[in-house]
Amino acid sequence: MAAEYAWALENRNFLRNWQNLSTQTMAEGVEIAEALHSGISSIPFSILESIPATRAGARSIRNIHDSALEDIYGGLGTVNRQLGNKLGRMLRGKKKD
Repeated sequence: MAAEYAWALENRNFLRNWQNLSTQTMAEGVEIAEALHSGISSIPFSILESIPATRAGARSIRNIHDSALEDIYGGLGTVNRQLGNKLGRMLRGKKKD
């Protein structure tokens, strides 16, 4: 009986560590992807904003783009945190949210 308990505890700890690592890795991946996306997209926007004839339109579109970018990557971060929290509660044996 003690061996089964020790095995279950070891596996639970392994899963907790895996859950923490995967949640952290996903968060860092989302952060890196957002930074890359933002950096790459700023290049054409900067070029278009440097041209007087396209400046106003480019600024308007950049604002829409940047807002969508924040929403999308923020949503990915939220889903990641919620899944990580849910898994953490499950591993701690708490069934209710």
